[in-house]
Amino acid sequence: LSTVSQSGLDLNQNYHWYLSVACSQEQAQNLIVDGWIQRVDPGSQTPDLEKSPDSVRQAWKAGLWHDAIAALLELRQAQPESKQIAALWQEMLQSEELPQMIADPAANLIKLKSTTEISQRAARP
Repeated sequence: LSTVSQSGLDLNQNYHWYLSVACSQEQAQNLIVDGWIQRVDPGSQTPDLEKSPDSVRQAWKAGLWHDAIAALLELRQAQPESKQIAALWQEMLQSEELPQMIADPAANLIKLKSTTEISQRAARP
């Protein structure tokens, strides 16, 4: 038996993905979503993601949303009274159309961490 070598996504290459869910026998009623993804070298985008609002914003603007939101979540837990961190939290989630997570970040902590961990595992080569 031979095994097929699986490789990860190439760095800096854009990939278009599609997902179709067959809900009925009529193809016109299927749900279809698509998007773009690009694997980047995080070291080239941000040296080390420090746990500060400025580094979170830098990572976010560089397109490293999962890293930025994970770091921001840690900041919110460590400094729950910080107005600057709360404002950045609101700004990021509104920009990503996730308003349901703004009001109560603690209630969504497990879901967000699970999603981030799954995304990070999927991005590994």
